[in-house]
Formats: sequence, structure tokens, C-alpha cells
Amino acid sequence: MNFKVIFRDIGTVLKYISPVFLLPIIPALIYNEHFTIIYFLLTALPMFAIGAIFENIFATDEKTALKEGLLTVSLIWLFITLIATIPYIGLTKISLLPATFETMAAWTTSGYSLLTPEDLPKTMLFYRSIQQWFGGVGIIVLALAGLFKTGASLYYAEARTEKIKPNILSTIKMIWWIYVLYTFAGVALLTAAGMTPFDAVNHSMTAIATAGLSTHSESIGYYNNPHIELIIILMMITGSIPFLCHYNLLTGNTKIFRDVFVRSLIVMIFISTLLVLKERGLRTGLFTAVSAISSTGYNLDTIGNWPDFSFFVLIILMLVGGCAGSTVSGIKINRIVIVLKSLMWSVNRIRHPRQIFSRKIGQVSYRSTVVVEIFKFILLYFIFIILGIFIFLHEGYGLNQSIFQSVSAIGNSGLSVVSEYTPLSMITAILLMWIGRLEIWAVITLFGYFAIKSKL
Repeated sequence: MNFKVIFRDIGTVLKYISPVFLLPIIPALIYNEHFTIIYFLLTALPMFAIGAIFENIFATDEKTALKEGLLTVSLIWLFITLIATIPYIGLTKISLLPATFETMAAWTTSGYSLLTPEDLPKTMLFYRSIQQWFGGVGIIVLALAGLFKTGASLYYAEARTEKIKPNILSTIKMIWWIYVLYTFAGVALLTAAGMTPFDAVNHSMTAIATAGLSTHSESIGYYNNPHIELIIILMMITGSIPFLCHYNLLTGNTKIFRDVFVRSLIVMIFISTLLVLKERGLRTGLFTAVSAISSTGYNLDTIGNWPDFSFFVLIILMLVGGCAGSTVSGIKINRIVIVLKSLMWSVNRIRHPRQIFSRKIGQVSYRSTVVVEIFKFILLYFIFIILGIFIFLHEGYGLNQSIFQSVSAIGNSGLSVVSEYTPLSMITAILLMWIGRLEIWAVITLFGYFAIKSKL
């Protein structure tokens, strides 16, 4: 393992991402919350300095191998999450552990929060939203937009595989153009529907990022406005569709719904809405189903009060998640479709052993090695869910609560049935959010390295 490359890359990412922490100064000036500015300066400037120092001390022309990229990405997410706690500790007076919970929930777009939005300065509300907005496309994608030349391995290590343009840098720039365009469109639509400009900006950022933090304790239910709910639904679905599909749509290719995975997403939303329709009604059922499968976490009512059947439907939706190549988390509907198709291929091969079958889904052929990797990922995903359930049960939560919370945390959903955490359950939620956002392999690489070094 080349640690010179790892620390060089960590330094470069820290340097490029540090200006993000200066953005909350804008609402601080607009709303005369000047007392908050110092905490963002104390976050951005040291981060930039540390990044520049690392980049210079560990300067090398060596390229980043995938194994180093995986280790780098897992460490970067931890470093930035910890540094980002400074405004929380300074302005809300919470301790390091809950502050880490808040920042991990923001960067991973999980949308959990222990804080009451109405008690926070507008600057802090914007800070939470901006973290989620940038976290929606990933910390590495943000840093690579700054012409980071060794970024291919880091891009893939952060569990991003989409390639809209011939090279990674062009792809990232196109992702950002699409992302910004939809965010501004969301602001305009939400403002026209009745939100204040401040709320519209925050909710547009967190909706397109499928993140879910709101400026109100009652989330979207605060507005009791069907027009706002419909716009949010459309934005959550938009965030769940691959950037490649959006690029095709914006460049004149209107065949977006011919994509098998996008069609599967729509069908699953439709079926799940029908399943909860009787118990929750169309308005609440559709909104919450989209919120769950998109891993957003907005809600219109208290999830803990849902009947067991509808409760279980939400768990399935959070497990599945939206499409790969979007801002969502979860197993991803692509993997689910591939697994189901592979089972059909296996049955056909048993029935007709001498016949050759197509292994194509859409326009892509899937080799056995790819399918095996997907099965490995899903197995690991469930192992971490089960570990999370055990810990939540150990801490005194009910079985339904423990299952829901473990699935929600690793799926970065934000829908929650837990209002208070013990220290151990909070640490567990933090780790699950981190593992889920990086899609396991980067974290496994880090765990594996320390296990080998300690001769476990």
C-alpha cells in the first residue's frame, strides 16, 4: 500500500472541498447572523491548510491504484465528517459524538437529525442543506471537478460507475451541469408553489440530492400543500434516475422510460403505492413510497404510527433504493433486476442445458463474474444490516424499530422510528451510514488493512 499516494490524494481532496464551508457565510450576511461566520472560517481555513500541506509533503507523480483509492475514499469521508463538526459544536453546543452523527447524516444524504430546525440559525439550516447537496453527488466528485488529475481510481472507489462522456473529468462536469440545472428549476417551482425563497433553496437542494433534511420539524408535512408535495415527489424521482438518462433527455433523446431500470423504478413505486393505499391513502402513500425508495427521508406523518404491513413495505423500498448512477443509496434497483434475471438464466440453463441463452438486460450483456460480484455485495449488505439489528436490539430497541433503523441507516434513507439514541446505537448508525454511502468495498478495504496489520 503506497501511503504517499494516499495522503497526497487526501490532501488534494481536502484542499478542493474546503471552499464549500465558506458558502454558509452568504446567508450569514443576508440574515445578519454574523456571529456564525467565525465557525465556518475555523472549518474551511484549517482544512485548506491541512490539504495543501499534505499535498506538498507527499507530492508524487505516481498514479492512484484502485486499492489505494478505496482506502483514500474511506478515510476522506471520515476526515471531512469530523472536521465538519466544528460549526455544530460551536453553534449548537452539542458534543463531538452527536455532532459527528449530524455531519455523517448530512454528507451521506441520510437526513437524520437530533436537532430542532426551528431552534437553529438560518445559517446552520443552510449549512446542513449544502452538505447534503454536495454529498448527493459525492465528496470525490466535488473534488475531481477541480481538475484533479489522478481521479479515475478515486471516482470508482466512491462507488460511482456512470460515464456520460469519454473521460471521467468531462463526465463529472456534465453531472454538475445537470445537477445545478435541476436545483435551480426546483427552487423556481417550489417558490411558485408557496415556499419562502429560503425554504425553496434548502428543499430544492435536499430533494434533488435525495437527502431529506428540512427547515421544519414536520418536514414537508409542515406545508400541507399538495402542489409542494407533487413537486417534491417529482424531484425525488428525478434524483433517483441516472445522470446518463438525464443527459440523454436534455440532449433530445426522449426514450428515458425505455431504460429497463428506470421502468422498474416506476413500476415499484406504483405497486408499493397500491399496497399502502388502503391504510395510508394516495397522497401520503405515494409521497412516502417515493421518499423511501429514493432514500430521501421526507415525510408527511409519523412513520412509527404506520401499520405493520405498510411499515414492512417501506423497509423493502429502503432496501432496494433507486437506480445506480443517481444520487440514491440502497442496494439499487439495477442489482435487484440483475439478480432476478440471473435466477431466470439459471433456471433456463437447468431446463435446457445445451441451449445458449442471451444474458442481456437492455443493451448490456452481464458476465457471470459481474453477477457473482453483485451477489457478494448483497450478502455483505445484509450482514451489516443484521449486525446493526443486533446492536439496536442490545440497546433496548424493539425488533421492528431495530430492523427499520438498521435498514434505513445503511440505505441512507433518513426515515426514522428512533427519537433518542444511546451512545452505542449512535455510533452504529454513523458507521452504517458511512458503509452504505461508500457501498461497502471502500470500508471493507480499510477494515481489512487494519485487520491484517493487527494480525487478526
